Amino acid sequence: MQESEQQRENKCVWLDCDPGHDDVFAIILAGYSTDRIRLLGISTVACNQTVEHTTENALRAIDFYGLHGVPVVQGQPRPLIKASQCCPEIHGSSGLDGLDGEPCLPPASSGQHPIRENAMAYIYDSISKEYNKGTTKVNVVATGALTNIALLIILYPEIVEMMSVTCMAGSIGAGNTGPVSEFNVQTDPHAFHRVLSSGVDVTMVPLEVTHTALCTPRVLERIQSIGDASSLMITKTIELLTFFADTYKKVFKFSDPPLHDPCAVAYVLDPSIFSAERLQATECECMYDDEH
Repeated sequence: MQESEQQRENKCVWLDCDPGHDDVFAIILAGYSTDRIRLLGISTVACNQTVEHTTENALRAIDFYGLHGVPVVQGQPRPLIKASQCCPEIHGSSGLDGLDGEPCLPPASSGQHPIRENAMAYIYDSISKEYNKGTTKVNVVATGALTNIALLIILYPEIVEMMSVTCMAGSIGAGNTGPVSEFNVQTDPHAFHRVLSSGVDVTMVPLEVTHTALCTPRVLERIQSIGDASSLMITKTIELLTFFADTYKKVFKFSDPPLHDPCAVAYVLDPSIFSAERLQATECECMYDDEH
């Protein structure tokens, strides 16, 4: 599938995420692909860690990597129905731990804080204003649980016509946190079902794709070769990836960790590097207990 130059240049993106080590790289990719993407804003959700942690981590990431001016709004603190669950075994107690057990990235400067408005109203206003300019649909990229997106559709059903959703979610075969469960979907299966059944255009980037996006030693070497290997930006970036590699090896026995979330941004950037198949969404049964 080849994109026209106009399609390449006019992609407006809203990023819904739960930072999370790999989410940081989704933020970087979305924020610095300015020839293809205009990043309208970032919303956070409880998934890898609590929403308070994921919001703080998003602010740390945009401040540390120089993406000043990107608005961050704090989204939902728990799934639609089931009990909350987080993933400290992969991302640490802060959601963005470094090798010393403390948050890897420094605190955001005093000028960085979340938007003090209702999250759903702010996201709706941002997307609808852009859509009403007469451009194409806004690309919503979701890299955590789909709680925010489901609630957005429930509160503003007309938004289905204004956006498409590309989500790092699900699997075709085996899951990662259950026999057939992928963590983002397992965290809020009701939200996933609500989005799939809403009629919005959804592109799912499943584990079968993200498990091919491995951060190998060669990748780390290339990052170190970008500039001064002793610079704070390089050392902290390597530390993020090293922590992620260590926990992924311990928990999932991966030799090299898969960077799941940037894959969803990459699909919006250039669908031609992926193979896509159109499937029919069917009814899904949401079964869970207090632990899952």
